[in-house]
Amino acid sequence: MKNFALKVILLLGVAAIVLVPVMWKFDTGYVDPFYTRLTTAPAPSLIIGTSRAAQGLQPQAFKSLDPEMQNFAFTLSHSPFGPAYLDLIKEKVDEDAEDGLFIVAVDPWAVSSLTKEEENTENFRENASFVSKINLENVNPNYEYIFRFYPKPLYSVFGGGKNEMRLHKDGWLEVNIKVDSAIVKNRTTRKLKDYEAYAREGSLSPVRLQSLSETINFLDKHGEVYLVRLPTSAEFAALERRYSPDFDIKMRTLAASHGVHYLNYINASGKYQTTDGNHLYKEAGKLLSEKVASDILHIKKLVSADAG
Repeated sequence: MKNFALKVILLLGVAAIVLVPVMWKFDTGYVDPFYTRLTTAPAPSLIIGTSRAAQGLQPQAFKSLDPEMQNFAFTLSHSPFGPAYLDLIKEKVDEDAEDGLFIVAVDPWAVSSLTKEEENTENFRENASFVSKINLENVNPNYEYIFRFYPKPLYSVFGGGKNEMRLHKDGWLEVNIKVDSAIVKNRTTRKLKDYEAYAREGSLSPVRLQSLSETINFLDKHGEVYLVRLPTSAEFAALERRYSPDFDIKMRTLAASHGVHYLNYINASGKYQTTDGNHLYKEAGKLLSEKVASDILHIKKLVSADAG
């Protein structure tokens, strides 16, 4: 019996020796672009969307509006609007929140089926990801995510190399890459090819649009909701206008039906530095985030004055 107990203790000791440094590496924010968002406590205020919002909207800029703001945006593959993302959002919102602030970043791709196969909801692209399958959220450490969904061998967390991404505790994904004009032009050309393929095969999805509406309806019970369309490069904005020329009309109509505001910055495309045409560079994201916060504060003052 003593030998068995000793073996158990030794096994636990070895496990701790291995796991503690692994957990520490994940906690730094340099290992995985999603993990931290699944370890923090439920929040009263959230940024919702895809990677445009994950990189482009910085919670720090909204501290005067809500110091507890968290960025809970992922990627176009993981968090387009749909039933799975909505379920994840419901777990992330503090159930006691009544005066929260929710920034819902929208664009045509986030409410689209990007392939013909995806027109069937059983083939939604996020169905194979952790967004649809994870059981544990808001726990730290999140062993389920690490052992089920981290896509690399665990030993890789100790590898060297350049850290181009850092996931902050507030959920903002900081990307540190070169943005000289030639490099950005090449990245933009490659990224545009991907999205031109989406435009050829894809279409706005009634199910995703309905899920967006349901997301707004849910969040509206916990605070104020603002739909926000982020700027891109001029080339990306032109592609989106060709793909969905009436998208802004749809968003204004949707916002009005819920009694929320739609802040549209797409006409500022080309004025904010991007890394690849699609994502704002971190300095541009800071400026845009401050602009959004300022516009929201202005709206709040107008509403307050009207109420008075």
